[in-house]
Amino acid sequence: PVTDFDWSLSGEDIVSVSLDKTMRVWRVVSGECLRVIQDRVELLAVTFHTVNNNVFVVGTVNGLLKFMNLSTGKEVQEILISDGDVRSVCVDKNGTHVFAADGMGVIHSLTEDPSSGHYIVTSRITISSRAPITCLAYCNRVSKGAAPLVLVNVAEDRLQLLKVVDPYQAILAPVASYVIHQQQFDIRSQFCPSLFVQDGLCFVTGSEDMSVLLYDVQRPGKPVNVLMGHSATVLGVSWNNSETLLASSDALGMVILWKRKGRVDGPAMKQESTKARTISDLVQATGSGKNTPPPSSPLS
Repeated sequence: PVTDFDWSLSGEDIVSVSLDKTMRVWRVVSGECLRVIQDRVELLAVTFHTVNNNVFVVGTVNGLLKFMNLSTGKEVQEILISDGDVRSVCVDKNGTHVFAADGMGVIHSLTEDPSSGHYIVTSRITISSRAPITCLAYCNRVSKGAAPLVLVNVAEDRLQLLKVVDPYQAILAPVASYVIHQQQFDIRSQFCPSLFVQDGLCFVTGSEDMSVLLYDVQRPGKPVNVLMGHSATVLGVSWNNSETLLASSDALGMVILWKRKGRVDGPAMKQESTKARTISDLVQATGSGKNTPPPSSPLS
């Protein structure tokens, strides 16, 4: 099965990784597979570089982080960062830092060496001593003096919010914790683009209780909105750029599109759902597959 995928900066291509030990590059408009890159081990995570559209980063089952050239399919850098598997990867807005999380509950921060262009591990933080991390989401806040945030799904019934306290070594520190239902599944979360929310930064996550949870960073505790409609664990969530559509997927293969009603004046949003069981249904529900903007790194 495919374990992860990501959009290119241009929105023209998608890169996917799989347990069949391959990386695949896809052209969005035609659906053509442009390149298949065979690896030696199973691959669990992938993300495009946020500045260099020709580079993507891959996490492997044996603790390696690989930087790949999109055009050539060649490996640019390989670095062993963990004794466990690398399950999630994200890159900061400037492409200076890479954050990688493993199945042993540790986040590894890497910083680019200006002289060589390669990345080196500059700090680590242990989030859990017994549970794997299943998702990392990065948010570069545009407010003056506001530290970037990293959202972490931990498979011990919690979401952990961290902030970057050292912009040079990418050192992370805890900010807040949120309770969700997650023990067995690789659940993912995402910051909201927050183009309309004026009084706070929000994020959305799946849950093993079959719900989609929306939280406000400024109000730790209960979620500000709970969306019900799935009949299995909600694994993935993703906003479109304008934050008018939210897609959620579950363990039974169901995809639901949640459409916002009216203008948003705060984080407590009213929404309606459109269910799509297949990709063709999903395209019909959104109106046009190729014109739907891809998700991007959210800013508050």
